[in-house]
Amino acid sequence: MKRLSIVVTLIAFAQIIAAQSLAVTGTVTDADDASTLPGVNVVVKNTTNGTVTDIDGRYQITANRGDIIVFSFTGYKSVEKTVSSSVIDVQISQDTKLLDEVVAIGYGTMRKKDLTGAVSSV
Repeated sequence: MKRLSIVVTLIAFAQIIAAQSLAVTGTVTDADDASTLPGVNVVVKNTTNGTVTDIDGRYQITANRGDIIVFSFTGYKSVEKTVSSSVIDVQISQDTKLLDEVVAIGYGTMRKKDLTGAVSSV
C-alpha cells in the first residue's frame, strides 16, 4: 500500500510539472511603425532554450510559467517578459545609442608576397 501511494504521488507530481510547461507563441513588432521583425532572438533567460522569429515576426518557444523570455535584436533595446500565458506579443524599440555612425578605416603596409586577399586602392 505504501508503494502504491508513493507511485501515485510521483505521477501526480510529474503531471503538475508538465502542466506548467507552455508552448508560448506571439509576434514581435517595431514599437515605432508596428512592422513585424524577422530574425529577433527569443531566449528563455538563463537557459539554452531559444528560437528566432520567422519572416512574419512570429515565434514559438516552450517555457514554464514564471520563466523570463528575453527578446533581442541588433539595433533594438532588449525586452524581458515573464511567462504568464501562452500568447505574448512584444513591441521593441530602437536603441539610438547603438546606432551611432560607424567608420571603418583600413590602412597599413604589407609585402606583396605576404598578401593573400584582394586589394583595391581608392
